[in-house]
Amino acid sequence: MTAIEIQQTPSPATYSKPYVVLSATIAISLAFAVAYFQSFSALVLKWGDDPNYSHGFFVIPIAIYILWERREKLDSTKVRSRWFCFIPLILILAARIPLHERNLPWVEEMTIPAVAGALILAIGGFHLFFWALPSILFLGFMIPLPPVLNAILSNPLQKVATAGSIFFLQITGLPAISEGNVILVGDGKPLEVARACNGLSMLLSFATLITATAILCRRTITDKVILMVSILPIALLANILRIAMTAYFFQMPEFVGKVSGLLGWKPDDFTHDGAGYLMMPLALMMIFIELKVLDLILVPDDIPVSKVSTHETGPNKRNLSTRIPSNPNDYIMSAMGMKTMKKPETKN
Repeated sequence: MTAIEIQQTPSPATYSKPYVVLSATIAISLAFAVAYFQSFSALVLKWGDDPNYSHGFFVIPIAIYILWERREKLDSTKVRSRWFCFIPLILILAARIPLHERNLPWVEEMTIPAVAGALILAIGGFHLFFWALPSILFLGFMIPLPPVLNAILSNPLQKVATAGSIFFLQITGLPAISEGNVILVGDGKPLEVARACNGLSMLLSFATLITATAILCRRTITDKVILMVSILPIALLANILRIAMTAYFFQMPEFVGKVSGLLGWKPDDFTHDGAGYLMMPLALMMIFIELKVLDLILVPDDIPVSKVSTHETGPNKRNLSTRIPSNPNDYIMSAMGMKTMKKPETKN
């Protein structure tokens, strides 16, 4: 056997290493699921009982899809573990013991994304950890807010929803006044903006949706930051439109009766839930419009101006190599499609 043939013959360790890593990953993942079984059970019950956190069922599938979309950025040759990569995992699990003994379920649930990240770090090292970091951070949306923070946010959101709905109803021609968190619509029929309609569930759902969109879309950092900032106004606007639509349904009992009869619903269920089901498509449409507006007002910076050919001419060709005018007047004239004339230089 020649030296070349010896080099090309793989050793048994080369074959066994992937299976060892896969077996260790499966074993650690099962141990993680067993250790947090009680916490996961409580989370599932919370997602099913509380409409504010019903989006929790979609967090883990979306996190897995984010990993799939980032598969091209994973370099398998850099995936390796070191002994010190297990230190964060040991520290987090050690800190979980007193949390469990002191009966702090929310803080214990917050360690789930941290443990998931520590597991990935222990299995594949820093390269695998930073590759999976967006999905790890996204897992935070599966954890409900603490009861104290939930109570703090509820009242202000309830007031904003009431005031915004009154304003929208009045500018669209429907008489409406408020008495606390109760809206008197038209002939005085009361519409209560309950705590369940304060918009917190919509805010959390839209935060999950827009964050996933910002992670998955291939756009500039500026676009993604603007998307994240728009979470609050989009959620508030969508909730205001939901309450206003419910108020209009109250004024159209015949229409509601016919549509609810066709759908097999009760009229009261259609009045309250029908507007709610339209909010997610409405939010998606607002995100789509926002991205289109960003395309119009922000100039992409991934095409160097120096590489744009100036020899292309025609009615549909734009000369992208033109310098941006520094004079405000020239800039306005250029934006309107008017040519600017340079004054001839006078020689002394």
